[in-house]
Amino acid sequence: MKKTIAAIILISMGVTGYILLSKTRPDKETETIIPKKRYVTAEGKVEAMPGAEVEVGSELDGKIAEFFIEEGDWIKKGDTIARLENSDIHAKLREAEAGLSVV
Repeated sequence: MKKTIAAIILISMGVTGYILLSKTRPDKETETIIPKKRYVTAEGKVEAMPGAEVEVGSELDGKIAEFFIEEGDWIKKGDTIARLENSDIHAKLREAEAGLSVV
């Protein structure tokens, strides 16, 4: 009789513990999603829609010194459309060359 009561108590405790533990665990893991900046590189024809703007970029920052095209001109891949001011670039090049001559 004592063994039966002890077995019932142990089973009751096991079931109660399982129920309590299963309620405290979340069903699904949650994670924070941080949006990343994305850049797209593509080739093809760019057509601006009326009222829309098209952005053209460069690998270097700087002011435009000279344009080689006019608005409405047709261009193809590899065409030079503008020249950036290069005084800063020349100064950095001279500094790098001076650093090489020291070594």
